[in-house]
Amino acid sequence: MWACSNAYEETVQILVEAGANRDVVSVRGRSLKDIVLRTTASRRIFELLELDTADMRAGGAPAAEGDNGAADGSQSRLSVDGPSYREDDLEFDWDKCPLDQMLVFDEQSIDHICDVAINRLRPIRGPRQTPIAANIIFLCARFSHYYNSEELTQKLFAAALRKIVETVRASRDDSHLLAYWISNAMQLLYYLKKDTGLVATTFGAQSTLSELIHELVDLFVHEVENRLSSVTEAAMMDFSSVEQPATARLENAITGLGRRRTFQTKPKSLLDLPRTSPSRTTAPRLRLPAYRVSPRTVTSILDGTLHVLHSCRVHPSIVDQMLRQIFAFFNADVFNRIVASRTNCCRSRAVQIRLNLSTVEDGGADPAPAAMTPATRTALLNHLRPTLQLTRFLQVISSVQDMAGFIETMQSLETITMRQAMAAMRNYKWEVGETSFAIEVEMYVQNTLDPDARLPFQIPALGREDMWIGPTAPALPDEVVGMLG
Repeated sequence: MWACSNAYEETVQILVEAGANRDVVSVRGRSLKDIVLRTTASRRIFELLELDTADMRAGGAPAAEGDNGAADGSQSRLSVDGPSYREDDLEFDWDKCPLDQMLVFDEQSIDHICDVAINRLRPIRGPRQTPIAANIIFLCARFSHYYNSEELTQKLFAAALRKIVETVRASRDDSHLLAYWISNAMQLLYYLKKDTGLVATTFGAQSTLSELIHELVDLFVHEVENRLSSVTEAAMMDFSSVEQPATARLENAITGLGRRRTFQTKPKSLLDLPRTSPSRTTAPRLRLPAYRVSPRTVTSILDGTLHVLHSCRVHPSIVDQMLRQIFAFFNADVFNRIVASRTNCCRSRAVQIRLNLSTVEDGGADPAPAAMTPATRTALLNHLRPTLQLTRFLQVISSVQDMAGFIETMQSLETITMRQAMAAMRNYKWEVGETSFAIEVEMYVQNTLDPDARLPFQIPALGREDMWIGPTAPALPDEVVGMLG
């Protein structure tokens, strides 16, 4: 049965000539005919077993003699979606190694096995991926452990892990390949921990696999972050949902003339001075991207990321962890772009950014992330709260004209710190006719962070009660009276 399932013609011929029983059945009741129909057995094996060759095409076996798959040397693609394959039918024995639950090999074929499993079997962009590479390496490890030597097992894992690292380094910007190897590495680690014989002898390989999984996750997250960062400025800051927006008139904030600002900043060194931008020409510079970047671009990147992770069967806990990290990065990127830019720290731009963030909150028009539960979606959107509250702060700060209103506003925006509020107020650009900040609010914010900071000198407005210096009546000393004569 082993020779038939692996299409070894010479071994089948020797066994048949030696009088082997051709009516034998497996523990699951499968006959030799059932096994050869599930494999790529040649016409010669059908003839040796005295089977009807007319059943070869119906069972999926090749009609040409000696055809064993990728005989022409091209890249092979292992199909596991045939009509007779179902994972639920597999009864795997994790305590011992039956002959039909391993792959036999020798030391000379390790490089060939790694080349097939890692280089030639590439992920297929389909609805569901099967971790074929992990299955091949694990079945080979079972043979080397139970029927050969521990030395062969160590050589197998050393070659396989080295080949995986080389493959990932060559395609570190391919998120689909990274997700595929995250799934395979986790599946292989699960196999090694569940097999009672391999769990103790492959401790070094398990440790290396754990480190590899962490590095693959970091590479995947970093690749998605780079794609998001490349479109954040155009999609979240510059995009306007209105075709012809009415541009708000802003006061001059370049030379400092007419700028209503009472914050006194400390003198900066020459190295800290902002660089002057070149003068603008009469013809504005036009940006012509290949497509119009919008908030839907961000949602497409997020939806595509989730689709790739689910299609590659990455564990849900790892998917949740990666998505949380991606959303936290996106929030920090947008938040920092708002606070650090005078162009974005104004009331009209805050309204525009808030509308763009609403598209990300709604998930766009593509309902692809249906596998995401409402609880997970709510947890991810909570990472956007600091940016959402910052846009709210910029919309209302100029209308707060007393300390009580400012304190109440800051208490309602619990994710915004006083230092972040001060940075936004320093870079704030007023619209023409907009109310200035209350002086007591500015003094409170700066004194809270830096009590020794230079504040504008203010003459207190004295009332009638402040002028009263005591209950005594006005009187002159005798010396003064004498001088007056």
